[in-house]
Amino acid sequence: MSHLLETIKIKNGNIYHLDLHQQRMDKSCMDNFHIKAPDLKSILKSMHIPADGWYKCKIIYKERILKCELLPYHPKKIQTLQLVHADIDYTYKWENRNSIIQLQSENDKADDIIIVRNNELTDASYANLLFFDGKDWITPDRPLLKGIQRHYLLKEKIIIEKPVFTHDLKKYRKLALVNAMLDFEDKIEVEINNVLI
Repeated sequence: MSHLLETIKIKNGNIYHLDLHQQRMDKSCMDNFHIKAPDLKSILKSMHIPADGWYKCKIIYKERILKCELLPYHPKKIQTLQLVHADIDYTYKWENRNSIIQLQSENDKADDIIIVRNNELTDASYANLLFFDGKDWITPDRPLLKGIQRHYLLKEKIIIEKPVFTHDLKKYRKLALVNAMLDFEDKIEVEINNVLI
């Protein structure tokens, strides 16, 4: 079994959504190992958190923490996306993403891919999707991974959850990528006509 992975946004000394990360780690550990996850507050308290800059705290764990590192973060530049049909299961945030990486390497006409299952759009390779219809931001109701930022935006009623099918794309003006490192304010936006079908 692969190791689990958690990535936490730290920007200008602020740690983002620690409670939601702890909840996800607790659920992942309970479901896979039948134990409670290590305590994130204790782990981060022992680290030197810089007061300036944007960092990714990368935690690899199983029944215990195997690795914890702080890395400078620079958002990817994504302008084009390609739809790729694949039946991938990524319910938990595993360190091993080989099936997704292989899909990317086999479909390299765009900057990133959108994984489609049963004609439903799920996620990009590393981020949840949001679609703007001119009024609301919609997120697919069957993502590969129920991400931290997606969870937060749903809880705050900033976005709406519903199915998004391939034939729905023309209904939307643009889409955006969000994840634990990319808050709604930092989301990467892509024009719909830059999605390769």
